[in-house]
Amino acid sequence: KNLENVLTGLKILLAVFLMASMQNIFADGLVVKDAFSRAVPPDAPMGAVYARLSNVSNDAIEIVSVRSDVARFSEIHESIEIKGMMRMRKVDPFLIPSLGHVDLKPGGKHVMLMNLQVPLKTGNTFTVVFVDGSDNEYKIPVVVGGFGQMAMPK
Repeated sequence: KNLENVLTGLKILLAVFLMASMQNIFADGLVVKDAFSRAVPPDAPMGAVYARLSNVSNDAIEIVSVRSDVARFSEIHESIEIKGMMRMRKVDPFLIPSLGHVDLKPGGKHVMLMNLQVPLKTGNTFTVVFVDGSDNEYKIPVVVGGFGQMAMPK
């Protein structure tokens, strides 16, 4: 009986550990995986957030706003090339297709954090909140990686 209780406890701990280590958020059809940001110098006015946003529902999800306590303003942007110059522009509307995903990544779509209120330091975490067209809020923990980080910190 004791061994059975210990094994059950270990299974629960393993499940909790695996769920935490995957760094997924699931709510109302949206799964967010590997949300990270890059460290920036203390006086930097801007930062960015990257992640994989997956829609596991049968309906498209429209993200109508995004916010974070670390920045005065946040928007979803994409990097595009215009006449040989890289530019950024706001993505509006920002749709995640039914049963599909959108990658927020360096050089592509990303959450732009403007007028930073808190320095983004390696190892810190903060929260970004996505709001969809039905006013559902998705609170996403973001890990700050190193300068120039190109993927989720290990």
